[in-house]
This record gives sequence, structure tokens and C-alpha cells, in this order.
Amino acid sequence: MKTLIINGSAQKDGDTLFLINCFLKDATGEVVFFNCFFENYGACIACKKCGGGVCKKSDDMQKLYKKLETCDNVIIASPVYFGNLTPPLLSVLSRLQCYYKNNYKTQPKIGKEKKGILILTAGNNKIMYAKKYAGLMFKILNAKIIGTIDSLATDTTPANSDKIAKAKAHKFSKEIFKT
Repeated sequence: MKTLIINGSAQKDGDTLFLINCFLKDATGEVVFFNCFFENYGACIACKKCGGGVCKKSDDMQKLYKKLETCDNVIIASPVYFGNLTPPLLSVLSRLQCYYKNNYKTQPKIGKEKKGILILTAGNNKIMYAKKYAGLMFKILNAKIIGTIDSLATDTTPANSDKIAKAKAHKFSKEIFKT
């Protein structure tokens, strides 16, 4: 079993990573990370050369495409900025245009069905756009959303004190990893 974590947080010890680690406590198989803030890639430039499910731009997204095609689980994790996913994570979404083009315009979906988990941290509960765009990412990636782990009061209560978020992380981890 291969699990891919796409992390949209710049913090190396923040709330988002705390929830990722809670979720991974029961992990089995291979787990790989793609941290959007620390990889070398850019947003889609609308070059219109993304035929056949392949982006022609040569950067670290090429590594991510290979991981997306072979993983069984996709975890999208992000702090929420102004109600949305972080800008680097939205850049990843823009680069999924090559899959979108195939999935909805010319060919059936690429790759096997995956399981998906969304992890969000925010200072409040205004996460509508984050959920909407993460949902689009899951759809493009042929991933069925199993659940959302969220901690929505991190301005006043860090995720490591959020018992409900920790319980969700444990629950969905058991479901994904069948422990």
C-alpha cells in the first residue's frame, strides 16, 4: 500500500503536520511526502501542451505525477488561508490540468481509484473554498473522499489540544490502513 501526503503547509512543526502525524500513527506500507512549499515547481502556465495526461513542464511536479499514478491513498493537508488552500497547494491543483483534460475531455479517468483524506487547520470554520478545491483535486485524481480531519480554532487552541481532531485522525487512519 502506498500513501501520498500532499502537504500545503510551510510550518515544519505546525498544526497541519501535527494532524498528519496523528493520522500516520497507524500507517502501514510506504508513505511519501510532497511538501508544496519546499519543492521546485510552479503553477500552470497555460501552454496548452498537456496532451495525453502529461505536463510538458520539467520540474518537481514530474515526481508528483509518478507518485499520484501509483499510490493507493492521497492525503491533502493544508492550513486555510482566507478560506482556501494555501497558494502553493493551489499551484499543484493548477498543474493537474493535464489530468483534468484527460479525465473530462478526451479519455476515461487515469489510474485506479484511490482513497482520500482531507486535513485542514484554520483559525475559524470558514473553510468552504478549501473544501471545494480539495474536492476538485480528489475528483481529478480519482480519489474517493473517506473523510475530513479538521481543527478549526487554531488561533486560540492548537491542534495538539483538539481532542475531536485527534479522534478523527485515529478513526480515519484505522479505516484507511485497516488496523
